[in-house]
Amino acid sequence: GYNYDFKQVQPIGAAADPAGWMSEYEKSYSEMNLNYLIGFNKAWGDWSVDLSLGGNRQRNITKTFYVTDGGRPFVVDGLWSPNNLSDKRSKKEYSEYRVNSVYFTADFGWRNQLFLNVTGRNDWFSTLAPESNSYFYPSVTLSWVFSDTFKHGENFTFGKLRASWASASNGTSPYQNLLLYKLRDYTVNGQNMVTQNNNNRYPNANLKPVRISEYEVGLNLAFFNNRLSFDMAYYVKNTKDDIAVISTSSTSGYSSMVANVGEIRNDGIEFMVDATPVRNSNFTWNTTFNCAYNNSEVKYLGEGVEQLSIDGASSRSGGVTVRNIVGERYGMLYGYKAKRDENGNLLL
Repeated sequence: GYNYDFKQVQPIGAAADPAGWMSEYEKSYSEMNLNYLIGFNKAWGDWSVDLSLGGNRQRNITKTFYVTDGGRPFVVDGLWSPNNLSDKRSKKEYSEYRVNSVYFTADFGWRNQLFLNVTGRNDWFSTLAPESNSYFYPSVTLSWVFSDTFKHGENFTFGKLRASWASASNGTSPYQNLLLYKLRDYTVNGQNMVTQNNNNRYPNANLKPVRISEYEVGLNLAFFNNRLSFDMAYYVKNTKDDIAVISTSSTSGYSSMVANVGEIRNDGIEFMVDATPVRNSNFTWNTTFNCAYNNSEVKYLGEGVEQLSIDGASSRSGGVTVRNIVGERYGMLYGYKAKRDENGNLLL
């Protein structure tokens, strides 16, 4: 966990805020994880087995106490205290979410050169709809250390080929699927007023877990007693039902909403070289070079939906936005080309 104290002061006399203002708050965050694990391992002949079964219970709590908010003018210049504000207000925010999990791992080995790893995990997210807050995601990895299978020269040290498939998931931040309310500090006709507190964002009661699956093949090579090594990988990753904030028509009464958004595909390569040009008793020089290339494509955004704006991702003037467009890469900049006359002057 952590504690965070924040204080911001605008002194009296600024052109934008001549009366000055002050904002001060304290934020505390805590996370508690409870884990349990049962394991079994055994080796006989050419075979080895290692099994584990476990679980986890995660609880996150965030508390924020505002001594005051911005925009409250000072009574006396030079005294930066909440007690010197003409309008003293305070509020407290609290959020909590939990994730309960069970999982297993199984590792099988043959002659210490062929390995099969199988895992599975099930999460229950408190931040999603109760009827769809559970998600199971497995993984399978097969690897072959072929340098232990074939005879090779002394300059070749290690070689491994691997292939894997994995699935993953996650939830979202708290209170994205419910209407929230707050009590206002004023009355109308003697009645206390209550308004919505969703930051002008429409909640989604049917949020589902994000579904992520990835395929990968890779190759590891090492030479000269590990003084030169290579790691290469190719992957294909699909994300479905990603949880995102999207723009909505203002006629709905909200400027945005949170939703499960379509399908996005990523594929790419990763390459790394690790070398030790110099190694002796007095000096060692190790250097690493890596590069990666990723290509993304928006595959699907919903029935009849060709593009969606990402809420909050736009230029200050609003002329350029960031959008997901079917058939294009993720997060495309979208705008209009400026028109100019024959003299190069900008046409408005």
